[in-house]
Amino acid sequence: MKNTIPLIIAVVFGLVAVRAVSRTLSKKEEERGKSVTVLVAKHPLEKGNKLKESDCTSNEIPAKAYIVGQQIRYEDRNRVVGVELGHDVSEGNFITLADFEEKNTLSSDVGSKQWAVPVHFADSSLVPFIQRGDEIAILLWLRTQEVETGGGDRSVKPKAVEKRKIRVLFPRKSVIDKMADGVLLSLGPKAAMTLLAAQRKGDLYPVLRKRGDSTSWNEDILDEEADALLTKEALEALQTAE
Repeated sequence: MKNTIPLIIAVVFGLVAVRAVSRTLSKKEEERGKSVTVLVAKHPLEKGNKLKESDCTSNEIPAKAYIVGQQIRYEDRNRVVGVELGHDVSEGNFITLADFEEKNTLSSDVGSKQWAVPVHFADSSLVPFIQRGDEIAILLWLRTQEVETGGGDRSVKPKAVEKRKIRVLFPRKSVIDKMADGVLLSLGPKAAMTLLAAQRKGDLYPVLRKRGDSTSWNEDILDEEADALLTKEALEALQTAE
């Protein structure tokens, strides 16, 4: 009995210790979820220099002190590495988006009262050859359903027929940036909404234009029947055209 009591006491103290350690670990885990690791200057940074990986380090701050759109998460440092600084940054200070030249940000390329709109192409093979600032035309391959009737012949039942049209959605637009399968354009709200609707209705294809080409577009090609373009007569006319 004398040996049993110390054993029970040891077990009780052991359970208390385990519980205390568990609480401590849980508290640390909870605190970790309430913090954000941000980018800070490793040494004084000068305006005009491009930020290097070696210029910055990480610092953990409370999540409630993190301001979205100002401080930069350490995991997102690649967004600003290689970008020119527009302001001096003291050692140990936060590196923020405001510390960089506005001309290096995508938002500075968006026109006044316009939106940056992503354009995803059905065939992106031309995208690698497109550069920022290039001018492109965007063609829309549209599939529609039309009902054909027999006219006055009531014996002919109406039937749905698929019609395919090629439409010049935008004759000329300047590219403000590239994506893996498309580009970014700066468009007014109405044109942006038209583009987004077009991407849901049909397939988009890019056509690269010569910069500064002011050639006007023939209105006859703005909306064409796809099948009509591939008739024997149309192909023969294409081959004989200068």
